Amino acid sequence: LSEIGIRLSSLSLTQGSPDFMVMTKEGWRIRFTFHASLGEQIHYLDTVLREAIKKKRKKLELVDVRFENKLFYTFKDGK
Repeated sequence: LSEIGIRLSSLSLTQGSPDFMVMTKEGWRIRFTFHASLGEQIHYLDTVLREAIKKKRKKLELVDVRFENKLFYTFKDGK
């Protein structure tokens, strides 16, 4: 993630789940899955950060990159 400018704060794994969550130093979370290429998920994350989120990154709460071609994200203020 450092190659796209994201610094990690923590990593959470749930036993029996194919998914894991990363907390960034900026205070927002990223949800990944072991069922897909991590490289592709990071590429999707980079794309959504540059093209959709842009300057709203400080308001970001969660980005879910588990599903190919479908990214979900939420903001702290709900917008």
